[in-house]
Amino acid sequence: EGNHKLVENYLQERIPALKTIKPRASYLAWIDCRELGMATDDLKLFMEKRAKLGLNQGYIFGEGGEGFVRMNLGCSRKLIEEALNRLEKAINSL
Repeated sequence: EGNHKLVENYLQERIPALKTIKPRASYLAWIDCRELGMATDDLKLFMEKRAKLGLNQGYIFGEGGEGFVRMNLGCSRKLIEEALNRLEKAINSL
């Protein structure tokens, strides 16, 4: 739960264009990236090439998942902070 709160607070404070979807119970965070206005393929490339993050793309989970990514939070906070910093840097470079 602490890792979810870390992601939620980080996005609210530093990347407000992205929103988290509160999970019922999981170590996965759903992040709404639709405000970035990227097509599905562009979002995938952006996360892989610019942010250097291997996130699951929402579209693979079915209709309505376009524009979302899934981040695994079952790791250390240091690793999550590094991922969030990369994401912020990539978005700021747009």
